[in-house]
Amino acid sequence: MLRIVVAAAIFVVAPAFAFAQSPISTRANNLVLMPDHVPEYVTSAQDQGPTADNTPIPNAAILLARSPEQDAALQILLQEQMDKTSLNFHRWLTPEEFASRFGASETAIEIVSGWLHANGFSPTVSRSKMYVSVSGNAAQFATLFHTTFHTFALHGQSVYSVTINPSVPVEVAPFIRSINGLTQHPDMAKAATPHRLSIRPDGTSSSGAHYITPADFAVIYDLNPVYKAGYSGAGQSIAIVGRSRVSNSDVQNFALATNLTLSNPQVVLPPGSIDPGETNNGDQNEATLDVTRASSVAPGASISLVISSAASGGYELAMQYVIDNQAASIMSVSFGTCEASAGGPSTDFYNALLTQGAVQGITTFISAGDGGVDACEGPDSVPSTTQIASINHLCASPNVICVGGTQLNDTANPSQYWNAANGAGHESAIGYIPEGSFNEPINLGTGATQIFAGSGGISTFIPAPSWQTGIPISSGGFRMVPDISFSSSGHDGYFICLTYLGYPCVANSQGVTELYTIAGTSAAAPSMAGIQALLNQQENAKLGNINPTLYSLAANPANGVFHDVTISSSEVTNCTVGTPSLCNNSTPSSTSLQGGEPGYIVGTGYDLATGWGSMDIYKLFQSWGNISKLAVATVDLTLSQTLVSAGQNVILTASMESASPVPTGTIQFMVDGQTIGGPIPLNSTGASLTYLVIGTAQINKVQAVYSGDSTYAAAVSGTMQFVITPLGSPGFNVTATPIQIGAPGDSGTSSVTISSTNGFSGTVTLGCITEPGLSLGSCVFSPASFTLGATPVQSALKLTSVAPSLRPAGAAQASATKPRDPLLDELPQGLALSLLGFLFIPRRRFTDLRKQIAPLALISILGAFLVACGHTETTITVVSALNPGTTQVPISFQAIVAGSPGGAAPTGSVQFLSNGLTIGAPVSLTNGAATYSQTFTTGGTYAISAQYLGDSSNRASLSSAINEFISYKNTGTAPGTYSLLVQATSGMSSQTVPVTVTVQ
Repeated sequence: MLRIVVAAAIFVVAPAFAFAQSPISTRANNLVLMPDHVPEYVTSAQDQGPTADNTPIPNAAILLARSPEQDAALQILLQEQMDKTSLNFHRWLTPEEFASRFGASETAIEIVSGWLHANGFSPTVSRSKMYVSVSGNAAQFATLFHTTFHTFALHGQSVYSVTINPSVPVEVAPFIRSINGLTQHPDMAKAATPHRLSIRPDGTSSSGAHYITPADFAVIYDLNPVYKAGYSGAGQSIAIVGRSRVSNSDVQNFALATNLTLSNPQVVLPPGSIDPGETNNGDQNEATLDVTRASSVAPGASISLVISSAASGGYELAMQYVIDNQAASIMSVSFGTCEASAGGPSTDFYNALLTQGAVQGITTFISAGDGGVDACEGPDSVPSTTQIASINHLCASPNVICVGGTQLNDTANPSQYWNAANGAGHESAIGYIPEGSFNEPINLGTGATQIFAGSGGISTFIPAPSWQTGIPISSGGFRMVPDISFSSSGHDGYFICLTYLGYPCVANSQGVTELYTIAGTSAAAPSMAGIQALLNQQENAKLGNINPTLYSLAANPANGVFHDVTISSSEVTNCTVGTPSLCNNSTPSSTSLQGGEPGYIVGTGYDLATGWGSMDIYKLFQSWGNISKLAVATVDLTLSQTLVSAGQNVILTASMESASPVPTGTIQFMVDGQTIGGPIPLNSTGASLTYLVIGTAQINKVQAVYSGDSTYAAAVSGTMQFVITPLGSPGFNVTATPIQIGAPGDSGTSSVTISSTNGFSGTVTLGCITEPGLSLGSCVFSPASFTLGATPVQSALKLTSVAPSLRPAGAAQASATKPRDPLLDELPQGLALSLLGFLFIPRRRFTDLRKQIAPLALISILGAFLVACGHTETTITVVSALNPGTTQVPISFQAIVAGSPGGAAPTGSVQFLSNGLTIGAPVSLTNGAATYSQTFTTGGTYAISAQYLGDSSNRASLSSAINEFISYKNTGTAPGTYSLLVQATSGMSSQTVPVTVTVQ
């Protein structure tokens, strides 16, 4: 990111067209909580109090849910668009085609829009039909989403955020994936003064400092042969997103000083935006740098400056406009915030948006940031005491190229790399200059520690794409950034003209030119955008997401495309991660170089400080043509077994499918994103590896990575998985014999056997759950409760049916859970589900609402920001007056709230919940208790809990859930075959087994 730019983050959506009103019910007692919408910075320590009701919230975006079939089809299309053997190779979609294939249904749009209309909003829908945008103020959004807004101090700024996860009506919830714009993000950069230089005709500068002009950049990164081949970016379009206009005189003065002919950018204002004009601040600096970097690298390209004021949507609105209107084939973005501040929903929204851009053939470059490993910090900033490792949330998308920063290592012998005199365009670089990681932890002006380093690391939310598989870095299977880097440090800043600061940026009568230099990854991203325009011109096509090809090129270092940044190239002696330097992207503390946030060290191949490093552009162009001619081979992966115990072996086998000739090269096996052994040369049958399974019960994902050869491109297999079965996890098994009933109203019996597994011992209770149609006069176990040990226990079940029913039997549905190791928390249906494609979803990751509504709703309630400093703890328990119960019969639930010893007695009210959803209105406490009556209309098991909402002295609290068993009310049983569920329960563990009941 540009070191002198301020980047606000208010999420917005480009207006498209509005739907007519279609009101729906918004019952306050029938809401679904949207999890993960409260960012990490929402804490009492930073709370500045409630946000003013009239605070504007522009263009909040509601991301609409996509069906699993659409998601799968989208991923397949992304792969096919990059496979030259596919009919869909480089067959890019229009926004309308995207909408028809991957947008929300008309029903979903009408329901969501109708709900918004009914609540006084005027929604608009994107052309992609992927999101709906609305604007309002804090009070309106608090009412709409049943939440509250507070203002928080963060990195020297005041930002607003919801403090309670938003809720939406149950009718609307299935159509909403996430809500964006309810939290304001801190700027990643703060305003700073550009570095002034006085340039004489006979030297690089009057002080002897070095800076980078377009001609220097072309020499250092080998662009001149590309220019000599006739490529200038002609016919290509680049969109620069920003929050300010530029001064056209600055652009022309820059062109004059660098001996270039440049056109002024075309300014585009998205609908709904406010023209910021020339802001004369960091936003104008950013826009000027981005425009001049992109246009100077590709002087023949058409540059659009797509802008909106910070108050009307800023760079976010500009991004959405570019993608939703196909405004350019290349986009450069030098803004963003860290994932920790943005949160999962915002990161997910922009990943979805940028994926749309890739499917439409747009190549997007995002600057990684200048906060080092902590992208929450701004450049030139005083290190905070709360640093964390977090990447730019826009970089997290696999469908962008995240551009990081390097630092030229020329200090020891400058004359080896720089001429003493400038050329016609103020250039003085002699050739390529070795690089380290961009990291300048000391402010040269004051001597104080600062954060100013290239950002990089691992996403918290977005999984790693297939082309990052095989990188020997422990990422937990999540996206790694940056992808590539270019020089970004202030040590060799970029030449820029900024007349508004009072200097004309032209030579005076003594031949001295007053100019400025600016640094940061903000310079690297638009530079790469210009390179992409040249590449598109060479290929005479839009290229979309070029990362798969870049990573394939990086797998073959012999092509010389990448300048690998290593400890050796940085020339740092005694490199450690604890001290910020050119060998890492670590950050200092506020008082010394040590004690900040440890980052990542540069290394051979890919690293999390500089990615693959910088590039030799001429070799990139040569190799691009060659790799595009490579054939495609398919990697097939098989496992000898998929259910194993620790200590057993799994044989991993990879085979190749291809035309002639037979592929050569190697196979690298990966388990959970980590390399297993070294690369294995292919033989006539492929490659295999015997893997000794270690560890506890878990799911393990396996892939095979093919290196490629002179005929075939590198490739990755599909993902297979094996499950390590638990050893020593106590539990119990339940079996039951079928029941025969002679006639309606008669009785039948079943023998139920409960046996201990893995040493389980405890009290087990039996119960019945009936399906529709099977009406019971009685369901009696003998014994119904007992202590289970090593010896199995048999219980006699006597079942009596009643008068005939006109309703047919319902479908049987069984579920099973048992006591398990905490590592098996993600396997609620047992190991069998792993064979159906069940995957771990880490608890701290953002997850789709449809996957975790119930459990995350409870977590969200626990995390609601209702606690004030000094409040005392409370506990709440729930009891049922009738369990099991039946449909159509009211059941009373009582919640009992206890305060802390010596504290004030709890007052206020209690909200009851069923399966994580609110039922009824809050009930006032009377003598520490609240009672609620619920009538169930559907049989099954309901998790009943209650939330105490707190008062002025007592904190809110949430009870544990109790399982309420509901059978259908006796309406009679007709002859036929039914399913009865026998459930054995011990504490929080249970197992349910279906029993066939035949009524003759």
